Amino acid sequence: MRFRQGEIALTADIEKAFLQLELQEPDRDACRFLWLRNPDDSDIQVDRKLQTYRFCRVPFGVVSSPFLLAAVLKTHLKGYTEEKAIAKNLYVDNIFVSAENSKEAERMYKRIKDIFNEASMNVREFASNDKRVTSSIKEEDRHKEQIIKILGMKWDTTTDEMIIEIESLERRPRTKRETLSYIAAQYDPLGLISPVILPLKLLLQDLWRKIIKWDDQFGGDETENIRRTLQGWKERREMRIPRKVSQINDKKEVHVFTDASEVAYAAAWTGPEWLQHQDSAWPSSEPIKNTKEEEEASLLEAGIEHK
Repeated sequence: MRFRQGEIALTADIEKAFLQLELQEPDRDACRFLWLRNPDDSDIQVDRKLQTYRFCRVPFGVVSSPFLLAAVLKTHLKGYTEEKAIAKNLYVDNIFVSAENSKEAERMYKRIKDIFNEASMNVREFASNDKRVTSSIKEEDRHKEQIIKILGMKWDTTTDEMIIEIESLERRPRTKRETLSYIAAQYDPLGLISPVILPLKLLLQDLWRKIIKWDDQFGGDETENIRRTLQGWKERREMRIPRKVSQINDKKEVHVFTDASEVAYAAAWTGPEWLQHQDSAWPSSEPIKNTKEEEEASLLEAGIEHK
């Protein structure tokens, strides 16, 4: 959410982050691995072909590696005034920040480079939606692609849009397991494609009601329901939304559901006006104040005549 607040976004990556952390001598025996020497030489005995090595750096893939990296970065950042601004926008070895103007974004780029250089870490692959900011980044530090990945999603830096891809369906699901597998394959952390996926979820719900087992082949009714639901789903599709959260006004609206569907309904709220600003400007607590219009709407919904 913080990444979507400012007018200008800036992303970067710590180069070979785990390999910048040195293992202490006593811990290296826990990170040993075997190496096969001269595998094609049949004259060497098998036991002589095997050689044991130890990692001197934190290896990628070890369960504790992300924690160790996070702990080191947190300790390193404590000595800087920008600690909170950077630390809360770190995800393992990726940095996602936003700014209100080009000057602020350029300053953030320089500070991020300086701070991590002091820990012998090289921050690279900087990307921004602002041409002025991009031109201020050194050529060797720039991301080479126009579309980059942001925590599993894609960001088009030219149009400043987030891209959500709906996976193509190579063949129609024939079992409940295949149906659930396809639904789970749609990565949508913000829930933006829920209206598209909803028919499939309702179909899966119906399969549960009929007590159909995971690998039972669908009957005629289920096959027809699948066919109708998945018409036009053969090709991969994508949805684009603005990265920057749209302007929020102070106008309040109360929506009361009177004829909602029996199987699903949706609600949307733009939130208070301060939500579009940096979180430093957010109030510590939001007081709850009911206006006369809100009270009347609540009473109307409850079927009580307001007098």
